[in-house]
Amino acid sequence: MRLLISRSIRRVQAHIPQPWLQSAKTVLTTLRGRRYPHLPIVIIIGQNKTGTTSMAGAFRAIGTNHNTINPIGRKWLHARQFGRLKRLLKRHDTVDDWPWNRVSVVQAIVDDLDELPPILFILTTREPEAWLQSRKNFLIQSGKEHRLPENLGLDEATYIQQELLDHNAAMRAIVPPERLLEGSVADEGFVEAVKAFTGYPIEAIPWLNKTTVKVY
Repeated sequence: MRLLISRSIRRVQAHIPQPWLQSAKTVLTTLRGRRYPHLPIVIIIGQNKTGTTSMAGAFRAIGTNHNTINPIGRKWLHARQFGRLKRLLKRHDTVDDWPWNRVSVVQAIVDDLDELPPILFILTTREPEAWLQSRKNFLIQSGKEHRLPENLGLDEATYIQQELLDHNAAMRAIVPPERLLEGSVADEGFVEAVKAFTGYPIEAIPWLNKTTVKVY
């Protein structure tokens, strides 16, 4: 019965525009509230295609109330309504992706750490060449070829610097070192490091959101 219900839900979701579905999920998780209120809020601040979805999957597997990319947060980000984003953050145990991994949002949160619940940050990293391969395939799979480095007039080294390395450097500069854990989800021992750092009893980091289009 559960399998039939799950399949029915997936069929319905397949016909709902993604922005609507993402907004609805954000409303639901905000209403649900935290499931681990005794532990810090964890913000996953790695760049896209560094394992953020896999890291989020590890937290979701233990029942955290998780928020990820959503049009509501994107709207508030562009309007620089950081107060609304902070109120949204306080309703979740863990978050990743837009708007949570944007430099301006992380800076606004760090500026108000004394007024917010305990917060920790995880910067997921990846070997630059492997990241570039995955990023290119992701952009093609998503129909965003206009954002490929060659279509932006950038060589690969410049693209890696601007999109990945500068992002990581900005996060290291903003987040107090005692609140930051950095590493690759593929690193041996990273699960234990996350458990020790955050207190959340994750068991494994699944390999999620794999790029299936092999072009480069």
